[in-house]
Amino acid sequence: MKQKKRSPASPIAFTLVLMLLLSLFSPVYGVEFPKDVSNYITDKTVTLSQGGKTLDLDDANLKIDSEQDLKVGISFGVPVVSDPTEGGAYVVRNDTAIFEVSEHFQLMSGSGPMVLKSADGTPVGTLTLTTGSGSKVIANVVFDGDPTVFDGSDPSLNSVTCFFNATLRYDKTGDDGEAKDVTVQILEREFTVSVPDAPIEYTVSKSGTADLSARQVAWTVTVEAEKAGNSVDLKDYKFVDNLSGVGAYVPGTFAVDGTLTDAAVYANNVLNYTFPEGSGSPKTITFATVIPEGKYYGSG
Repeated sequence: MKQKKRSPASPIAFTLVLMLLLSLFSPVYGVEFPKDVSNYITDKTVTLSQGGKTLDLDDANLKIDSEQDLKVGISFGVPVVSDPTEGGAYVVRNDTAIFEVSEHFQLMSGSGPMVLKSADGTPVGTLTLTTGSGSKVIANVVFDGDPTVFDGSDPSLNSVTCFFNATLRYDKTGDDGEAKDVTVQILEREFTVSVPDAPIEYTVSKSGTADLSARQVAWTVTVEAEKAGNSVDLKDYKFVDNLSGVGAYVPGTFAVDGTLTDAAVYANNVLNYTFPEGSGSPKTITFATVIPEGKYYGSG
């Protein structure tokens, strides 16, 4: 019986296949994958300025003006492998972090992306500012800066601090227009924003339609009043219309929202009416004037 000849390459091939299979299931050591390091961020501080003046954050009576832009400066620490801490957590290149800059504010400056640098100008990461629900401004950071910041090759790169600026303005969305103080948060600190009483804005539109057979002009006037975008009562608002250029008022034709009223006063070619309480805006006034003879015959 012939003995089968074994190829000397077979044990080597088998070993290589086995090593390949094991490598598929074996962990890879020494590789750190990007992770969320939001809770690694240290020493977050904020400075505020408004109207060209730095605000004293230790002033118990400090109030932010809701009508002006607010300049915000934020700094924070980034622990890296070169920091002299034993067993401490540190940021690896391409890690990410997210934190809230403010609430109840609109972002007035650019959203980025912008480069974050250390005190000596070394790039540390990229910052993007976004706006979330509740008028929250959110800082999103990717630590994709100079590799030497994160790999420990330059031991002098430690105690890394980043800084950025943003311009904010108090968001009045949903305000009722009444004067008040509002508590807001900027970088986890509470501040007071002073909101003044909003002015009432009045809008009046007028149109007329001539009725030559009656020798009259039928006028329609719409009066609206808004405060912070909300309709308000026209109580005590006085409607005044000088009719000297269009003809005399026709008595008994003055109506508000289709209801005739004798509360209007006509004297010296001027028609006056003061709205009573409960006159919700808008209100429509109608009345008639006589077409003067000169204009009536002149038109024909």
